[in-house]
Amino acid sequence: KSFQEVLVLSDRDDTFTKESAELYAVCLEKIAMIQIRKTNFNSALHTLAKLENYMKLDRVKWILGEDHRLFSTLYQYYGFIYFQLEDLDKSYDYLYKGYLFDSKIHGENHVNAAICKHHLGIIQFFKNQYPAALENMLSIAEMFHEMSGIDNEDCLLSLMMLGNLYSKLGQLEKALKLFEKVKDIAKEYLGETSDEYIQSVTDIARIYKKLGDHKGAFHLQVALLEKIRESKNKERFAEGLVELSDTFSKQEKHKEAVYTAELAFTVFSKIFYLKHEKSINAYNFLMKIAEIAQDEDVLDKYGKLRIVMKHKDETSSESSTSNS
Repeated sequence: KSFQEVLVLSDRDDTFTKESAELYAVCLEKIAMIQIRKTNFNSALHTLAKLENYMKLDRVKWILGEDHRLFSTLYQYYGFIYFQLEDLDKSYDYLYKGYLFDSKIHGENHVNAAICKHHLGIIQFFKNQYPAALENMLSIAEMFHEMSGIDNEDCLLSLMMLGNLYSKLGQLEKALKLFEKVKDIAKEYLGETSDEYIQSVTDIARIYKKLGDHKGAFHLQVALLEKIRESKNKERFAEGLVELSDTFSKQEKHKEAVYTAELAFTVFSKIFYLKHEKSINAYNFLMKIAEIAQDEDVLDKYGKLRIVMKHKDETSSESSTSNS
């Protein structure tokens, strides 16, 4: 509301100055930022369109210049929103524009250019373009380290993405080294209950399983679950149970696998409502584990829910098609 009030005060033709023009534009930027944080993405897109049109006015371009930092903000915000809306092509296009803009104005080693290139790599990863993603992530991982220190969130995310890329490409030893590095950094700077630490240990355990070291994965997961339990993060705890159940299953400890999967589903369904996506995923995982274990009791006990979950999936699919 405060930013909207300032918008009205600054948008006066009789007092148009560089300061008033910049104030008006910055208020729109802040409003869009708040809308993004509140996940009001459609409202944010409307605000960004208003900002973009304002910045393209001849009198504004003349007084603020065509290389104003807000053009970079526009591209980054658009890219972020479309990524959240799962429109990866539009997200990529805007982030690439942002990368070109910042590289031209400030050089390729500028932080904004690096951030855009970093997110371009993430999009390439999600589009299964692993070689291109690897090239992008390799080129900026050290850049983030030099810019802002090893505890920088973007630096840690870059290392995680690199690890995932190496894992996808079958280079497990390289992936393991990166995940170990992230774990050590996160432990030192962010603590053992941080998302970065938990994710890195989870990734290490997954690599262990791919290498056939199920015992090593088991010990890591149990120790991690104890730390998560102490932090009272129920969602992370349930996710850890799913990982542990998968390890039990790969060791052919079917009774333990089913019990752990059932516990994970119970926790998810209590945190969220039954038809929430995470509850549905946990349910499907439980049924898969129960089928592998040929546990008829569990299959009978939860079999009735299958119709409910299937109906939810069909409804979601129809709703998604309608929205599209």
